[in-house]
Amino acid sequence: MTYFESVYKSTEISFDFSVSNAFIEAVSSILLFVVLCSAP
Repeated sequence: MTYFESVYKSTEISFDFSVSNAFIEAVSSILLFVVLCSAP
């Protein structure tokens, strides 16, 4: 049970990290898209 609990905790942490990482990637890609579109 301890093993599964530790796996759950690590998965939870990595999930939060991946969500924030995906959010950062989305924002950066949107900014890049805006810059490319506004560039002549």
